[in-house]
Amino acid sequence: MKNLLLLLILCQIIPVFGQSDNCTGTVPTLTVGAACTPTNYSIPTSYFDNFSTEPSCGWDDIDGFFQFTATSTYTTVTVTDATTNGPNPGLMIVSGTCGGTFTPLGCSQSGNGVDESVSFATVVGQTYFAVIFATNAANTGPPTSATNGTICAVQSTYSGPVVASECANHVNICSNAGFQIDPNGYGTIDEIPVSGSLGNPYYDPYFGPVSPWGGGNMGCLQSGENNSTWMVINVYTAGNLEFSFGAGGAQAGFYDWIMYPYTGTGTCSAITANTVAPVRCNWNETNTGGTGLTSTLPAGGSWGNYEPPLAVTANTQYIICFSNYSSVVTTVPMVFGGTATVGCSALSANMNNFSVQTDCETSLAFISWDAPLESNSTYEVQRSYTGEFWDIIGSVTQPSSSSDSKQFVFRDDLEKDKMVFYRLKEIHSNGISDYSELKSVTCKSGISPNTLSPNPSSELTNLTYYSKQPGTLHIFDAVGRLIEQIPLENTKSKIVLKPIDVSNLQNGVYRFVLDLGTESSSIQFVKK
Repeated sequence: MKNLLLLLILCQIIPVFGQSDNCTGTVPTLTVGAACTPTNYSIPTSYFDNFSTEPSCGWDDIDGFFQFTATSTYTTVTVTDATTNGPNPGLMIVSGTCGGTFTPLGCSQSGNGVDESVSFATVVGQTYFAVIFATNAANTGPPTSATNGTICAVQSTYSGPVVASECANHVNICSNAGFQIDPNGYGTIDEIPVSGSLGNPYYDPYFGPVSPWGGGNMGCLQSGENNSTWMVINVYTAGNLEFSFGAGGAQAGFYDWIMYPYTGTGTCSAITANTVAPVRCNWNETNTGGTGLTSTLPAGGSWGNYEPPLAVTANTQYIICFSNYSSVVTTVPMVFGGTATVGCSALSANMNNFSVQTDCETSLAFISWDAPLESNSTYEVQRSYTGEFWDIIGSVTQPSSSSDSKQFVFRDDLEKDKMVFYRLKEIHSNGISDYSELKSVTCKSGISPNTLSPNPSSELTNLTYYSKQPGTLHIFDAVGRLIEQIPLENTKSKIVLKPIDVSNLQNGVYRFVLDLGTESSSIQFVKK
């Protein structure tokens, strides 16, 4: 009797693995419910590939199939890996028919021992397939040992915000954010130009320092506007703009994107008309590790998914078309870094008409600004000779009892022949601080336009120029590739100095080309 009881117990705990080796026979069905109902799987050392047309999820080793019928408009499928030291299993969700063409709806592959999860929009009553795959440690072929775990499907209802699938309906990004993506096509209007054109080039406009393709990351949206989300980044203070989409293990598919300067409602029509070039873009190399702009690669990231930081000035805007290439339904975290900041409040709302004037005969600088009534803020006047390290040279408080706007003027002694930078820091009554844009002045004798100083430089160089209309500074590397485009303001025929951040350039020789509308000039610059 004891032997019979032991046999019954063993029969209960020995798992029966339910996946089908391929999609030509009977494919087992997952139970879809409000909670996870685990079903066992075991991936053998051999693998099967039953796709007549390989889905574009990046894997060729297909090992096990499950199917399920959707019971809600939103479904999450999760694979739990139980073999922490074995092969690395992954999950792919497809729609279609066995022996026919499958359409990938989402993919996930993380590290060993990490759950794989794909969330996506589903049609009630439609059948979908969950495909589990595994590769060896080098990801070059079938696994060298078996792996096992469980899989389950959970129903839910998506109640997130409407995706901004049109350029004109973009969402404003004011801080770190999370936005919902789903398979929404391209909205009503297909707004991205054809791949290989001015507005959607084959390669990112900035050829990054590290590239798996040898000459620069591929780009931009090679599949066009695909399940798009449009967003506008509002730059609050100047610096190097960095951000990431889906870093830290949050990337659930291929997150391709393209980024343009945004100058108002006319930008959308200019993008569609193929008359504006992007400043950054990325056609993802991998669907894990996140993507974006960075100077330091995040843990688990790939340089093929990241572009260098973008030097930005205060009160500027950029619009991004984010492509949900893998047609997943998930929330994408967007996190900012770098020295620039973003925000949707008007920069320096309490620091109107900020200016710096010089009297070189007396070697004086006059820093002035207007503060509105009842601002109750403290203002710090800050000075720097590098644009990087700042000293407080004065402060003043606008009392809340002030009856009207008040102008403040601060005087500072200038050192002859030395560049100096000024900015204001406004400290609000709640402790939050804002910064004005940077102003640079000098009382250098015999100053001439169209020069860079210092040259060579490692961190910052100052462009001296004058113009009667807005222009553009183009930076080319030694082989003639366009590295950066920086807008230049109309100086109204006055000589001005504009600081240029060159810290992200590799050491070498560059060509700075000033396009001032009616004339252009070229300056050789050396990054040391």
